Amino acid sequence: MSDLPRVWRPLNRPDFGVVDSISEMIRQEEWKDPDLLTGIDRGREVIVVSDYAGDSRESAFQSYSFLLVDLLFIWYWNEVRLHLRKSILPDRRRLSYKKLQSDKSRARCLVPFLRAANSLPGVLVTFLVHKRLRSLFKVDAGGSYPPDINPDHWRPNQFEKLIRVAHLSSLLISGLVREGQRIMWVSDQDEIVPNETLHVEACKIFSHVLSEYLTFKPSRLQFATTRSDDGSLLLEDLSVLPDLAAGCLAEITTSMSDTGLLAAPGILGPMDSGVSKKAHAIVGWLADNTYTLRKLSFAIDYVPPNGLKLKKLNLFLEQPLPEYDFRPDFEDYLRTGHI
Repeated sequence: MSDLPRVWRPLNRPDFGVVDSISEMIRQEEWKDPDLLTGIDRGREVIVVSDYAGDSRESAFQSYSFLLVDLLFIWYWNEVRLHLRKSILPDRRRLSYKKLQSDKSRARCLVPFLRAANSLPGVLVTFLVHKRLRSLFKVDAGGSYPPDINPDHWRPNQFEKLIRVAHLSSLLISGLVREGQRIMWVSDQDEIVPNETLHVEACKIFSHVLSEYLTFKPSRLQFATTRSDDGSLLLEDLSVLPDLAAGCLAEITTSMSDTGLLAAPGILGPMDSGVSKKAHAIVGWLADNTYTLRKLSFAIDYVPPNGLKLKKLNLFLEQPLPEYDFRPDFEDYLRTGHI
């Protein structure tokens, strides 16, 4: 088993604190399960799409979700999502976690959209950070941002969120992307990049942090928001996946934390009856890690008085969910040429 090729490249930087612990945990998990991850290093360009949730007062955790995909192999998913937009969402509305239960068209689109997303070559990683953890990373000028950046341009919680996103996404890029690949990082147009001026400064911070993680230079590094979409809604639709994962896991971990079920590593079913139907549907998709799109989830939990504990969340299915298996649809598409 030790001779099998590995997808994950460990960080091996104990001085990086919790991110090095995450890297080591992924290394150990892949050693136990060589199929844990899908490689994204075959194509010329990788897209990194991020979204976040858990800002409401009810949430015990803030969630940060990242989708990394090899753009060379998304053609089938792209065909399906264009078909779904034409047949179910013709008015260009976006699928989003917050609006699922209040919109029948969005709800009807959810399962076929997630089924097609399982064909994407990549990984979807979500980090849940307990809100009692105020700061995860050093934010001095020599560490998390260049000296020409003024943190006062953001509110303190905004800046902490930006720093977390920069470090966590840089960890994933360093572990999965190879030398020579182009990288496009896409964020929703939210509080960490609310306008053009802060977008420019956020790009500088991201570049600065990423340079601390990478041992090579990517052939191109591009930053964008979902507003940069070319009209096809490709960026919008890719960003749906981290949006759904972040929203779902923020809701579920808050519920399990409140009931004490999160005290031990792992999420066990059945879940609390207070969890919404949309969360039940999405967590079933997240729990099934047998398709091309691999999903991982971690909790960074608070340990009083001022400590933290890293946990890999294991989402267990009560029964297989065949409605998320894209392979019969894919075979029909290859045979007929039609979605």
